[in-house]
Amino acid sequence: MARIPMKSEPIALLAETADLLISRGSGDAALLYLYLLRKHGEYDPTTAKTDLKWTSAQVMSAFAHLRELGLVEDPTPEERKTAPQAEDCPHYTSEDISSELAADGSDFKALLNEMEHLLGKTFSATDLRILLELYDHLALPAEVLMELTAFLIEETEAKYGPGRRPRMGEIKAAAYRWKKNGIDTLEDADSYIKKQNYFKSREGELLQCVGITNRSAIEGERRFLHQWTEWGFGPDAVRMAYERTLLRVGSMKWPYCNGILRRWNDKNAHTPEEIQALEKGSKHSVLNNQPSKPGSPQSVQVPSNARQNAEWMQRMLESEDN
Repeated sequence: MARIPMKSEPIALLAETADLLISRGSGDAALLYLYLLRKHGEYDPTTAKTDLKWTSAQVMSAFAHLRELGLVEDPTPEERKTAPQAEDCPHYTSEDISSELAADGSDFKALLNEMEHLLGKTFSATDLRILLELYDHLALPAEVLMELTAFLIEETEAKYGPGRRPRMGEIKAAAYRWKKNGIDTLEDADSYIKKQNYFKSREGELLQCVGITNRSAIEGERRFLHQWTEWGFGPDAVRMAYERTLLRVGSMKWPYCNGILRRWNDKNAHTPEEIQALEKGSKHSVLNNQPSKPGSPQSVQVPSNARQNAEWMQRMLESEDN
């Protein structure tokens, strides 16, 4: 068993705190917390960046993890924690931008430096206004904006080739989508990106299951593939739905195939074995509910009004015979 020699004053770390740091799985967050303990809780991002030999992005990201874990106080002003609607966004002036860049405790300047580095350009006046809108009006934390931007860069390069970068207008649209969907913390951002990467890893395999082998999925197809993955269907089940689609409509119709998978998902049948058991049970139920064949014993309940009509008809026939 390893032993840690104590050559100086110890730093107290509660077991509960250690468990929180371990559960987050961020080495930078754990190191920053130890750094803050050593500094007796005093936090200055510029000094931390120098002492830890980190980038501004690393410092902001690590601090955000600690903030989400409740291990440090949240310096975000209350008015920035809830963002108004996009149509209510004010028109930011050059003075507003300069004021935010010079404000004490604001990480907007560090965010700007990192964004310019990620996108490989010096921001124009329009770019600066968009960035301030996302930071101040949308109230998306700086570290989340950087995660979003890095994610969009990967998507853009995959679509258009190495070196291509998303425009600020595209980053703005994606940022509002994230905020609308509640993706406004590092943990949420990491979870979302991991899920999207998993979907991408399954796209090619599922695309082959519906007979497409010579190209990548287009956006409309990708939404279906992601939905099927979200439901929990693997390649074998998707192939079964594809084969049934071909048999019934003669070609691959995405909405029709999606309808088959949706019905299976509603019945909680996701594997070939579960689907076959579901269909076998349905056939058994249909057979049990079929009417009896002619001549077979069957108890028939005659409604009272039908019996009265039959008696009236019998009297009419007897009167005509007379």
